[in-house]
Amino acid sequence: MFNKNLLLKAFKNYNKSILNLTFNKNFCSSVKIGSEFETFVVLTLNKKGFLVERCGKTKDGGIDFRGFLLHTNKENSIKVIGQCKKENRQIGPGLIREFDGVLSNLNEQILGIFVSFM
Repeated sequence: MFNKNLLLKAFKNYNKSILNLTFNKNFCSSVKIGSEFETFVVLTLNKKGFLVERCGKTKDGGIDFRGFLLHTNKENSIKVIGQCKKENRQIGPGLIREFDGVLSNLNEQILGIFVSFM
């Protein structure tokens, strides 16, 4: 379903634009970078067969976006929630466990998507 090369190219282009913002004379906060990354992920997923919207804020409960992986038969669409991490270092297992805890606390079957970019 996903063209890995196109997605990788999009992420590389995104990273270049963030680097340009970060090293610009105007200071760009980590919150703004994270927010822009969440928006980028949502836009990319929506182009690839998902219908998701961004809901991440400070103290968002570990959920940055939610929606559906669309199926031709709407009744078979899959609910999804996701978390995005744009970090300057490698993502550790603690963040994945945290997200798994969020998924475990939901009383319905939902596909969890964790997106990270370093």
